[in-house]
Amino acid sequence: MNPALQQEDERHLITRQALLDGTFLARARSIPGVVALTDEELEDSLGRSLVAASSEDGIWIFAYGSLIWNPAFEYEVRVAAYADGWHRSFCLSAPFGRGTPESPTLFLALNQGGRAEGVAYKLPKGREREELLLVWRREMFTSGYQAEWIRVVTPTETLRALAFVANPLSPSFVGELSAEAVAERLFRARGPLGTALEYLFDTIRHLEQINLNDEHLGEVKKHVDRISARPISSITSGPSGTC
Repeated sequence: MNPALQQEDERHLITRQALLDGTFLARARSIPGVVALTDEELEDSLGRSLVAASSEDGIWIFAYGSLIWNPAFEYEVRVAAYADGWHRSFCLSAPFGRGTPESPTLFLALNQGGRAEGVAYKLPKGREREELLLVWRREMFTSGYQAEWIRVVTPTETLRALAFVANPLSPSFVGELSAEAVAERLFRARGPLGTALEYLFDTIRHLEQINLNDEHLGEVKKHVDRISARPISSITSGPSGTC
């Protein structure tokens, strides 16, 4: 890889080190309008989820978005999996990461209904809490996500895994948007971690690498392509993308 491109990729990824040393959370907490949990509240939240954990199969995490291609935590096993009763949805709005307070982005979450295909990770035995804490600092510092134990199916077994699902009571929750509305938002959003389109394309590409296809993400990409083909004046003067 071209070194310049590699540096660009690294700059746009959430790194393990930034989660360990608190840099990621410090930046997120400094953003105007972001109501973030304290370190103590994060620890309490993680503890409540661990109380409901089953030690028989170890602790698994179900990934459906950026955790597929940038987990930033260590794991023992990675395997394709799916979850019935849930689907992948751009239903969370955020003024950070790949967006700003002026042009918030949309993030994927699991929403109820349908079927979501992704990846299941088994955490290292004896180090589950320390690895999960990194995931909590990344995914659970606002009210957008809820950590739920759900049933996921792999090619060889059915597992109980932690998944980060949409919290419908959160101010970040925007509900089910049309593919066109999602594309309009993603096309304009960019922030410290890069553009929202990178998030979309990376998710599609890494799903394809494990022979998975998400029809809704494909529809969003088609609308992005249509937006890209518009004259510049119509793009810059078009809808603001707010919901």
